[in-house]
Amino acid sequence: MSTPDMLALARSWPPTESTSEFGVTEPVDLDIAPWLGVDQLPQSQPSHKKSFAGSFHSSLSKKRSSSNLSHPSELALDLQMFPDKSKTKTGLLGMLRLKPKGRDGDTASFTSPPSPTSTFGQPPSPSRSIPKRPRKRPKRSKGPAVPPKEPEFKLDTNLDEMDGIVNLSGGRFSSGDTLDIRRTSVPMQDVSPRGSVMSDVSAHPSSSHTGHYISGIAGPGQQTLFVNPFSDSIGSLAYNKRQGVVQRKTSPTMSQVPPYLSQPRPSISSTMSALPLITANYNFGPAPAVSGAEQIGYASYAAATGVDSSSPTWMPPESWGVNLPGPSGVDTTGEETSGSEHEGDGPVPYSPRSPSGRNGSISAGHSKAASVTSPLPTPPRSQRKESVPALFPVPSGITRSSFSNKSLPATPIPASYRIRVFRPDSSWASFEVNVNQTVAELQPIIARKALAQRETSRLYLRELGRERLLATTERPAAILKRRLEQLGYDAVDNVERLGSEEVSFVLRFIFKSAVPTSADQEEDFFFDQYEHIDLSSRGISVIPIALHKHAERIVRLDVSRNPMLDIPKDFIDSCTTLKELILSGSALKRIPVNVRHAVGLRWLDLSSNRVHKLDDAALDNLASLSTLKLQNNRIETLPAYFAKLRNLRYLNISNNKFDRLPDVVGEMASLVDLDISFNTIGTFPPAILQLTMLEKLVIVGNQMTDLPADLPTSLTQLRILDLRRNMFTDVTPACRLPMLESLLADWNNIPALDLTLGPSLHELQVSNNDITRLVLMPGPVTALCSLIQLDISNAKLSALDDGVLAQLTSLQVLKLDHNAFRVIPDSFSKLTQLTHLSFTDNMVDKLPDSLGQLENLIELNVRNNNLSELPASLWQCQSLRKLNATSNILEVWHEPAGRRSKGSENLPPLARSLQYLYLGDNHFTDDVYLALTFFADLRVLNLSFNEITTLQGWTQNFATLEELYLSGNKITTLPDDLHRLKRLSVLFLNGNKLQTLPAELTKLSNLSVLDVGSNVLKYNVNNWEFEWNWNFNPQLRYLNLSGNRRLEIKPDQSQKSGMRKQNLAEFFGLTQLRVLGLMDVSTLFMPAMPDENEDCRVRSTFSEINGMAYGIADTLGKGEHVSMFDLVVPNFRKKENECLFGMFGRAHGARTSSRLTKYLQENFTDTFRQYMLDMKPEKNERTKDALRRSFLTLNKSLYDFLSPPQSANAVPAPTAGRKASRVSGNMPDDNSASGEFRSGASAIVVYMVDKTIFVANVGDALAVISRNGVASLLSTRHEPLDRNETLRIRAAEAWVSPKGMVNDESDVSRSFGLFHLLPAVNSRPSVAHWDLSEFDEFLIIGNRGLWDFMSYQTAVDVARTVPHDPLLASQKLRDFAISYGADGSTMVMVIRVGDLFGKGTRTRQPTLDHIKRVPRPTLGTPSPNVITKNLVPEVEAPVGTVALVFTDIQNSTRLWDQNAGMPTAMRLHNNLLRRLLRTCGGYEVKTEGDAFVVSFNNVTSAVHWCLEVQTRLLAEPWPLEILESEDGKEVRDANGTVIVRGLSVRMGIHRGNPVCEPDPITKRMDYFGGVVNRAARISAFAKGGQITVSAEVAREIEEQILVEEAEVEPEMAATVDAIRRTGIFIKEIGEKKLKGLEVPEVLSLVYPKDLFGRLEYHTRVEETAADSAAAKAARGSGSRVQFSVAQVRQLAMLCVRLEALSSRRVFRPLAEQPRGDVEADERILYADPALFMPAMKDTPTDADVMVVLDSLSIRIQNSLASLDPRMCAPGIAEVKPALQDLLALFQQSTLEEKLAIAEALGLVLPGEVA
Repeated sequence: MSTPDMLALARSWPPTESTSEFGVTEPVDLDIAPWLGVDQLPQSQPSHKKSFAGSFHSSLSKKRSSSNLSHPSELALDLQMFPDKSKTKTGLLGMLRLKPKGRDGDTASFTSPPSPTSTFGQPPSPSRSIPKRPRKRPKRSKGPAVPPKEPEFKLDTNLDEMDGIVNLSGGRFSSGDTLDIRRTSVPMQDVSPRGSVMSDVSAHPSSSHTGHYISGIAGPGQQTLFVNPFSDSIGSLAYNKRQGVVQRKTSPTMSQVPPYLSQPRPSISSTMSALPLITANYNFGPAPAVSGAEQIGYASYAAATGVDSSSPTWMPPESWGVNLPGPSGVDTTGEETSGSEHEGDGPVPYSPRSPSGRNGSISAGHSKAASVTSPLPTPPRSQRKESVPALFPVPSGITRSSFSNKSLPATPIPASYRIRVFRPDSSWASFEVNVNQTVAELQPIIARKALAQRETSRLYLRELGRERLLATTERPAAILKRRLEQLGYDAVDNVERLGSEEVSFVLRFIFKSAVPTSADQEEDFFFDQYEHIDLSSRGISVIPIALHKHAERIVRLDVSRNPMLDIPKDFIDSCTTLKELILSGSALKRIPVNVRHAVGLRWLDLSSNRVHKLDDAALDNLASLSTLKLQNNRIETLPAYFAKLRNLRYLNISNNKFDRLPDVVGEMASLVDLDISFNTIGTFPPAILQLTMLEKLVIVGNQMTDLPADLPTSLTQLRILDLRRNMFTDVTPACRLPMLESLLADWNNIPALDLTLGPSLHELQVSNNDITRLVLMPGPVTALCSLIQLDISNAKLSALDDGVLAQLTSLQVLKLDHNAFRVIPDSFSKLTQLTHLSFTDNMVDKLPDSLGQLENLIELNVRNNNLSELPASLWQCQSLRKLNATSNILEVWHEPAGRRSKGSENLPPLARSLQYLYLGDNHFTDDVYLALTFFADLRVLNLSFNEITTLQGWTQNFATLEELYLSGNKITTLPDDLHRLKRLSVLFLNGNKLQTLPAELTKLSNLSVLDVGSNVLKYNVNNWEFEWNWNFNPQLRYLNLSGNRRLEIKPDQSQKSGMRKQNLAEFFGLTQLRVLGLMDVSTLFMPAMPDENEDCRVRSTFSEINGMAYGIADTLGKGEHVSMFDLVVPNFRKKENECLFGMFGRAHGARTSSRLTKYLQENFTDTFRQYMLDMKPEKNERTKDALRRSFLTLNKSLYDFLSPPQSANAVPAPTAGRKASRVSGNMPDDNSASGEFRSGASAIVVYMVDKTIFVANVGDALAVISRNGVASLLSTRHEPLDRNETLRIRAAEAWVSPKGMVNDESDVSRSFGLFHLLPAVNSRPSVAHWDLSEFDEFLIIGNRGLWDFMSYQTAVDVARTVPHDPLLASQKLRDFAISYGADGSTMVMVIRVGDLFGKGTRTRQPTLDHIKRVPRPTLGTPSPNVITKNLVPEVEAPVGTVALVFTDIQNSTRLWDQNAGMPTAMRLHNNLLRRLLRTCGGYEVKTEGDAFVVSFNNVTSAVHWCLEVQTRLLAEPWPLEILESEDGKEVRDANGTVIVRGLSVRMGIHRGNPVCEPDPITKRMDYFGGVVNRAARISAFAKGGQITVSAEVAREIEEQILVEEAEVEPEMAATVDAIRRTGIFIKEIGEKKLKGLEVPEVLSLVYPKDLFGRLEYHTRVEETAADSAAAKAARGSGSRVQFSVAQVRQLAMLCVRLEALSSRRVFRPLAEQPRGDVEADERILYADPALFMPAMKDTPTDADVMVVLDSLSIRIQNSLASLDPRMCAPGIAEVKPALQDLLALFQQSTLEEKLAIAEALGLVLPGEVA
């Protein structure tokens, strides 16, 4: 065994203790069985019907009584004796069923559970009966007869199957609560032979006591009423004959009720006092005055609706039932409606495990409004007494003062919402509805307002393109509240009144007949064929009759998004050839019962429903089923019968609630395709390893960390494995899968790739991982030529080994973007099959000369590197079609060897193949033309931002050119032969020095895009014979003249003969014009300006707003129409200190989105202005609230704007489905309007008031601000794959696809429009606030066309190159994006916010204004690179009195030797220091290894640079290896602030007058003398993260920075202010002797204010080091052995214990020996440890220590050899041989190896070994 293996074994010692089989307690689910949380349980045993309630009461009571358990936790521990079935989802309760029932739902009689009285008495005897008390029934004006008596009442306690039967949200009586039955019109009847009576309270529409029935006998004079056994309140209802009221019997200790409700009652056992009580919250507030007939609470439901209960009224099928309103505030749509207000951005996120649970109960004492149960009905005003509800009899002696706050407990009043209810003819009425009011309570009111045309009318809900009948227990106001929350509204937005407005874009309540009319039943359905039927989103309730006649022909039936549809069994039986059934998006809570009879089904789609469980679905009857789609439901487990689906090949259970994969999946041996994405599974499911036939596995978006080692031997048939968006750290086992073809592992935590490629692996994607090392381990010979596509972009690789490339000979696509490569090895020439090579955003200096050997290379992308030349061999790439070398430092492109002319037959291969050439942002001059003339088939040429001055002679060689980009050059004139570019359609010339445009441009008949903005144009546009006029290019779609301040457009005043009658100063001849830019162009005398409309954008304003310069640039891209609109509003609300900027649209917008985008742009200002006017600061309403409301309201009004006239029955947002036969009648048209409903637009709005910015955005339009050259993001990119957004989308019943799209349609999670995805995709904006300072320079706003191709910091760097002209800056950013590959509609806006601080004339930040700049890099400047090329030029070398700074990385030598992440870390370190040098005005003198030597003109700038470096180093994206090392791990101070993270840099500052001389080789200024030496020694005295300064520097810091009233030079004022804002702390550490210097120096430490905690940290580290040094000194100053005497004695003690174990005894110190008559245990050896330990001196020598260690190692080895395995702890028998090998190796090792092993064993502290 090698030393590394021994070290690994030592680190893993000791083995983990084993856990017994029953060592883990399975928690009891109190949500399912709330009675388990009480201390006393009833002893009665009710009957059982499809539930475990009754049996559990009985068995559990007996168990508790026998075991005398005193706490529920003891009960939980006692349940561990049950078998492993307790680990299933149902827990132990599932095993306590009395009798298993059949699938058909056999029922059993269930007697009422006993009321939990004081004695927990048994149920009353069946022979007893309650004599009926004759009484007079009150007369009722209307209402049906009382339902007939039933012989026996059967109670179904399976709550999951009781939708619409039991109202779980019904009110619970508190202690002393009474119900005055005498006032109600519902008599109590005897409905049982036993004499029990049944109250009609359950039918009471407004009563909160649904489900309470009289079922027993109480004490004298009382009749016990049955109470819902699952009610949160524990107690019983009793009918008091004398008072005629229903009372709750409960413990007198429950005092949370008003005293006036208390009634005399018998004493109850004290055991009842321990039970939890949840008092019902009643609404004692005043009610609106309504007539007695409208009091729903005083008539039964049948009486209110006027419908006979025995009438054959159509009822909804069981399958689409909705959740009952539960005590937890559960929404009737099955979603939680917790009343807690959600703070932060967005609605309340989805929580898979709410503390209260979906079936749980509210804990006692909770009083939030949303958790209040339905209140008892408020009686008519005439029946009320004072403020006390007349429903409760008030005892005598109670006065008004009794109802003060002191005596009356605080009970929240449920909120009331105003909702609209529509008639079928779209007329509507508004109702005030309590949030707890049910449909049963609301329907009579609606009917009485004459909305109902017939007695069978019911309340329907239409949402998401679906319509369904609401159950009587559902709460419309709660549904509305939940939907408004999902849309993004907050409680402060007055959501209670939003329902009174039109909200049909999200939902609509409709009151109409539940019985289909004859017209509906006889509706003419026409089908052109019957094989594939599409009835999706039709809102049908029954299968059309026409399909019944041809049922045997139907092969595929799509009835998705029809919540009310019931599929009858006879129809299913008739569909003998039905193979595919789609029921997605139908709000199903359980599978329709008749689906099980479609035995021939092969494809079943149940996705996007609300299914919780599948136990009763009986899908195992579908023996032929091969595809089952269950994604986007609420499933937590799968039933056991899934193992019987022997033919199932495809199973999709993604977007559900699985936290572990059910074991039954492992028994589905036929599975070929399994998708478990977007669940919360934390470990790789072992069940998957049993699926030997599996070919595709998708587990995107879970939380898995490790792959099993036996994966390659288990899933031998797996071909596609998608592991994206998890937390995997190693994918090596997956790469070894024998049949794997595609492995996707992007966005994980993989630090290194040590791969052994399988023989069939073709695609490997591991982008966005912190990979620092790539090693291909030896594998099968066939693996050498298997991999075709490799993507390792956005990693931290710094080099590729030649051996790696040698094994990838079959590679065709290689992406290495965003890494740290500096060199591309020559072994690239071996990749002869390579077709696409991309390594953008690296530091590559040179391409290999062997590049020309890649004969199959089609695309080469090397943009954003440090390339200074292109290799000559590139001319030999015969297949290369596209080359992108943008943003390099290229100056020359050499002609092919031999200078062959273009007409020669021997042209180089590249000249014939290249079609797309991007060379923007380089240093090319006019000489590049010589190389370009060789290209015979060039289509696109981009030379933007080079140094080209003329185009003379270019045109004759580019006859095939279609797009030409020459922006940002120095071109002064255009050639006269432009007409030769006959195919040219796009021409960009902005940012040049053109003064006029030649008339030859008119000969470019295909010209459609022309940008000549930001030139110096000044010519007569009417002189069309010699100068260009746009009217002669009628194909123009984009024309930009903005930025030409000298250009005047005015009509020709002369009337010369022959002059064209057309007014050439107008633009009306450009009929296809989409964008016209005239900013800063003089248009005062224009006769007419083109009208702006939804497909044409015209800008004609000046580029200044409220004193700030700004600029806008855009492009149409490949689109034909406008998809982006900008918004600029000066003097918003007529205030000079306010303005608005905005951007609306999408980068790749469809044709239908232009009208939508234009509407947003035109209407946002007025909407926001109104909300700002309505804002109420006294209610703590702020600008953020106004912005949010504006976005939400604008989206609502957008729906109304796009809505075509339609009937109430039309579906607002039709969805497109698979091509199939559709119904001809009453079908939504798939016209442009419906297309617009499916379109969306991102948006961003910037509101500026004074010097404050508010930024609100939805989608992917973002804003970035530059502060001192540092980019800061002010907005949020709303992506579906963001975990918070994913949870919110799931809560809104939508799903996220593995491609990262909502419902596989939208790539943004928030947007305007996209109404078919509401509320999952809503328009709630993210709002940010930013206070401007004088260090803020400009604000960049852009859409994804910019941000997809450019980082935030790069955009800031590019914009800073043109600080004077934001219009030109915006054009430059747009042109860079085009050069980088943007082909969509790109829009950029740059606003120079620094003008607000009087910086309009400053080119750079104030600290640099006094410093002379070098205009361009010359000899002696640092090598240009991609990091600094777009930064401000470097300052001239300081001379005279200078401030010198030395830096060094702490422990860099050790990091370079041991840490694989060091190359990447060094690149980050160097780039940061060089960037900040340009920002702070420093001069880089030289670098020595990882140390920098820099100089400054003054101390203030030097201190500023050091403080910025120390602060910014903490935020760098360090490699994972650095962050996990001892030198780079994160350290926080006492306040939780990060003070150490990543590389630690020491810095020292000294000022003086060194000798200044240029270096003869580098031509860089260098410094010599004692000042330099002293500065170096000062830096060496510092530790990592410290800044040490000399006394002179410290004195200047105190005088210039720390003294507030100090006089500061004007040019240094901004720098001093910046330091003061950052905060600085200085501490003198005294006079120190510096190495090699005679004169000591008084040193001080300088810290940034936020990092002052480093001082304590460094002090603590020094103390630890001092203790180690003292221990070392105690052993001798020259000792190399780092063991202390105490550590050696610890090892000796371990040896003694092992020797005792070898003799089957346990060693104990003598002090632990028991005293007295206690019998000694022979298995324990009591002795003094000193007797067995070797004697050692207090200060031993190295030889003494090594002798003792050798002796101890021999003794330990002998002990292990004789140790009986039966005496070992679990696991030691397996590791004993390895431990013996370790000891043997220890004896044979060198001193250094022994020290390393000891450190691994923990015998020495890490870092103590020198």
